[in-house]
Amino acid sequence: MKFAVRFHLHPTVRVERSDVHQMTITPQNGPAWNFVTDARKMDIETSIHLSGAHGPQRTKQIVLWGETKPDMPEDRSPNLVKWKFSRVA
Repeated sequence: MKFAVRFHLHPTVRVERSDVHQMTITPQNGPAWNFVTDARKMDIETSIHLSGAHGPQRTKQIVLWGETKPDMPEDRSPNLVKWKFSRVA
């Protein structure tokens, strides 16, 4: 079974691919963050941010793609996707 894990970002945040398994997320104010994953495929896609004050706004989302293997344990790849945010020094 195929799956997607989606991380919707605020419209003021910029996201860029650093390499195959890493993205750099830069807010308008404050430090940048690295997003790292072991997912087989990672993309940046268009999304919508819904805000009562400003109405719908275009934004981005990070999408991790994978496919589960029912015959494998839940805690083993590809049924387990690891990801983390770390502050850029």
